[in-house]
Amino acid sequence: MENKTNNEIVVDVSEKLNKILSEFNKDSPFFGASEVITIISLIVSGVAVYLTYKISNKDRYTEIVSRERLDWIEKLRETFHEFNELVDLYALELDRVRGYVNPTSEELKQLYMLRTKIEQNWSITFLYINPTEILSKKLKELKDDLYEKLLLNKSKELNVNFDIKVINNIKPEIIYIQSVILKSEWKRVKIEVEKGQDLSKGEMKDICIELAKNQDEKLFEKLFKD
Repeated sequence: MENKTNNEIVVDVSEKLNKILSEFNKDSPFFGASEVITIISLIVSGVAVYLTYKISNKDRYTEIVSRERLDWIEKLRETFHEFNELVDLYALELDRVRGYVNPTSEELKQLYMLRTKIEQNWSITFLYINPTEILSKKLKELKDDLYEKLLLNKSKELNVNFDIKVINNIKPEIIYIQSVILKSEWKRVKIEVEKGQDLSKGEMKDICIELAKNQDEKLFEKLFKD
């Protein structure tokens, strides 16, 4: 019955009640044809009202969840955008300051502030994403690699081995994963609205892999070859 539409269920209930009450009417002196019809109509009407109420509540719940998830996706997109901007600013500033023999305290302070903002941004990002999903795991892996090459340590010493070309190689991979995460979440919302139920972890993983391959098969093979 779960797979039937509202109208199909009502018709099915009506037919079964008609059959039951007709059989019952043969042996009962209390019910005539008109009484049987009245009883069937009342019961079927009650079933229809209940199903309409149930489906309406389910649709309302789906609508609320979908709206909240769309807001969350937009916030995640903004957080990704901010991260990319901060990384660019930090890399350019570090590349500039690294050439100085004795960077000023103000220059080091600026780098440290950018570094702090990048770390704060990632803390927010980590709250938004699902750390158990394949794309989120890869994003964290790339972020850790980026940090190792980009960020000065807590003593505020510069990374003398910094090479901006390395950052230019990692950034496209990070943006690729960010893009696929957003597209995957958009597709999740669309499918869940259509189905009226949440996707399983396996279904979501299949969506992530499919979109990652479609967006850039070479990058997919490089990042997910295992």
